[in-house]
Amino acid sequence: MEQSLRSALVKFVAGITELAEERDDEVKVLWRPDPRNQPQCDAYHSAADVVLYGGSPGGGKSDLLLGVALTQHQRSFFAGGRPTSGTWPSACGRLTGWQLSIGTLFGGFVFGLGAAINGACAFSTLARLADGQLAMLGTLGGFVLGILACLSLVGSGWLPAPSPSPSMVGPLIAFAVVINLLLIAWVCYEGVRLWRTRRPQSRILDLLLARQYRLSSAAMLIGLANGGLYLVHGAWGYTETLHQTAEAAVSGGNFPTPRRGLLFAAVPLGMVLSTWQRGSVRVDWRPQFGWIRNIVGGILMGLGAALIPGGNDALVLYAIPSFSPQAIPSYLAMTLGIASALMAMRFVLGIETRVECRGDICIAEAAPRPSAFPQSARLTS
Repeated sequence: MEQSLRSALVKFVAGITELAEERDDEVKVLWRPDPRNQPQCDAYHSAADVVLYGGSPGGGKSDLLLGVALTQHQRSFFAGGRPTSGTWPSACGRLTGWQLSIGTLFGGFVFGLGAAINGACAFSTLARLADGQLAMLGTLGGFVLGILACLSLVGSGWLPAPSPSPSMVGPLIAFAVVINLLLIAWVCYEGVRLWRTRRPQSRILDLLLARQYRLSSAAMLIGLANGGLYLVHGAWGYTETLHQTAEAAVSGGNFPTPRRGLLFAAVPLGMVLSTWQRGSVRVDWRPQFGWIRNIVGGILMGLGAALIPGGNDALVLYAIPSFSPQAIPSYLAMTLGIASALMAMRFVLGIETRVECRGDICIAEAAPRPSAFPQSARLTS
């Protein structure tokens, strides 16, 4: 009796095993590795816990991932990079950077020249446009022309295209942690200092609706807002949005996402609301000969921003904080370009630019040498 029971149990287990193998074969027949693709077969049959499988597009990597998920895994999770567009990858990549090269340094220097000639960088161009200086529309138009010129020069081999590079956060992670801790301590100190030195009896609403912010307060708000946007969306600078749009229109790549377009529109909208709240709108719509300077400056800024890539907004807001290899050298080259243009304007054209700082407010003034500074040339940051 015992022997017959054991025999029946063995047959039952053998039948279950055979049925499972048959069903397993039915599932596996849905996908099998390509026998002509040896790397794919090696990866498929590997017993390792972690398999690194790289190569050029069309090598069977995505095919392997989907096939293994279908035939061997119970749960699968796929994570991919941002899509690319044309010559440059999408500007929305996170924790990625750009290689340092002669082209990026040249781009920084050219951008600095253009900003000095234009009389405004990427930030202040939109701010002045919101104040009613319609000459800044010529700057933005020239910026797009500069990007298109760069694409043409890169396509013809006259200029090198920027090359993506991993961010230096990984190799410098310990250094980055120390720097971040020091910066957090500094932010806390500055926050307490700003609160203690506010005007007496000032409420938070009064501070938010003030006609003029102190530089420290404005910098803190910009930094906090940018940090939140970067965590939620990634890179969002408007100069790179213009870059991606111009490149997509020419090369047929991907246009910026609708969300990025909304961020692009939100920047000038916020500036316009601020100008309206201050009551400082002064529309200057009459074309002048000086507008040519804005267009030329915009072209140089666009050319430089396409080579860096990104304007000073992109460098300050996320390229430098994310330790992109080209960020700090390009920013230094940009500063050198600004200084060179200002010196040339001073000694050749007799135009001096002075910055007077009083407390936490700076006033930039420009006038032909040696006349006094007119009130109409006064720009308050």
